Amino acid sequence: GYSNADADRPWAYKFRDYVIKSLNDGKPFDQFIHEQLAGDEMVPPPHANLSAEQIEKLVATGFFFFVADGTGSGSNDDTARNQTIADTIKIVSTSLLGLSVGCAQCHDHRYDPIPQKDYYQLRAVFEPALNWKQWRTPQQRLITLYTDEDRSKAAEIEAKAQEIAAEKAQKQASYIAEALDKELQKYDAAL
Repeated sequence: GYSNADADRPWAYKFRDYVIKSLNDGKPFDQFIHEQLAGDEMVPPPHANLSAEQIEKLVATGFFFFVADGTGSGSNDDTARNQTIADTIKIVSTSLLGLSVGCAQCHDHRYDPIPQKDYYQLRAVFEPALNWKQWRTPQQRLITLYTDEDRSKAAEIEAKAQEIAAEKAQKQASYIAEALDKELQKYDAAL
């Protein structure tokens, strides 16, 4: 990547779990790859109240986000965006095509398996998803997987937590006042 300030990926385990589940379930390889490359295209927006199958397809696109991407950490200029896209294409080409395309980004090379023209044709395939002119940082790409039911449960839990916090504050104030009164009784009232 262009930046050393790569973002943490606290949700990366979801992609790992997707891969393990897909392999254990005997998912056909073409479907496995299709979900990783275009899972977000298989789930129409708005991304709310998603089914488990829809969530799985969105999680599958985590494949794209293992590239070092410092655009969310201060290096969000054209060069950083283009380098992130170039690194994504390197990962796709090496892992799915078995090709090294390192030199083809800049020039034709007699030892590279593809010419520069083919590199940019491959890049054009990903342009709608990785559009450097309408770039979204890693944090902006996140979507919530909460359903309305999850939100309702979270609101109930939050309300209960606030109730408990208020009760705690009331008891704490009472105990502090009681302790202060006890301490003050030890001293002469004239003080």
